Amino acid sequence: MIDNKNQQLTIDYEKANETDSFKVHNDFLNSLLSDSSEKGMELHYSFFQDTSNSDLKRILGKGFLKRGESGLEFLVQKLKVEKDSLKNLILYIL
Repeated sequence: MIDNKNQQLTIDYEKANETDSFKVHNDFLNSLLSDSSEKGMELHYSFFQDTSNSDLKRILGKGFLKRGESGLEFLVQKLKVEKDSLKNLILYIL
């Protein structure tokens, strides 16, 4: 069962994914960054993987850098397990 916060993030993601608005994208990123847990980073990563909106993908990718050391470590761990296409995106962020 999805909790209310994740449900709201999913709704906010759908709105952000449908626009090129920097404000909407940045507000969505800030909502994601408010959860620094492993589960929160996994959710952030799943939205990053899912979006086909190039502006949103760029902002979400750079959002891992805003997470500091924990965001970088998270991406390094993803490098070890992801397919080549996603590895390229992760390396671009790093």
